[in-house]
Amino acid sequence: MKKLIIAAIAAAALSPAAFAQTDFRISGGYSAFDGDDATLGAITARGTLFFSDYIGAEVEGHFGVSGEEIAGVDIDLDNAFAGYAVARYPAAENFELFGRVGYGTATISGSISGIGSADVDVDGFAYGIGAQYFFTPSIGVRGDITRFEVNDDDIDGGLDIYSISAVYRFGAK
Repeated sequence: MKKLIIAAIAAAALSPAAFAQTDFRISGGYSAFDGDDATLGAITARGTLFFSDYIGAEVEGHFGVSGEEIAGVDIDLDNAFAGYAVARYPAAENFELFGRVGYGTATISGSISGIGSADVDVDGFAYGIGAQYFFTPSIGVRGDITRFEVNDDDIDGGLDIYSISAVYRFGAK
């Protein structure tokens, strides 16, 4: 059911009608998933559609590119996906603040050389804040912090996700 909700938000945000809207954005960048003892790196892709001046929806995917070794165990992020409701506040002409709440899933793998490996699938509530600055009407940069409250005993206390991305805004004037 949770994956169905994320898929429905993704389909709505990435539908052909979304591109006709005046405020559809895509962004790509780097994210660091920070847990108790490890920080895992990922390439991040997002699609955001604002339905009004202040409210929108967002989908994102993260694909692991760097991991860490803890006590002889190699830990890597395979992937993570999430869907959010987004609220924004235009603080200045080219600068906006935003908050988001949603739900996400992630697959994290661990392996011990010569012994084997195992994947841990986690999911949970996510919320965060961030800011975007546009250098031109279409091109900008985004930074955000998201808290991912993981519903799994294998990951104590959840994850903090720090992201920096380039943003392209469709239909900007």
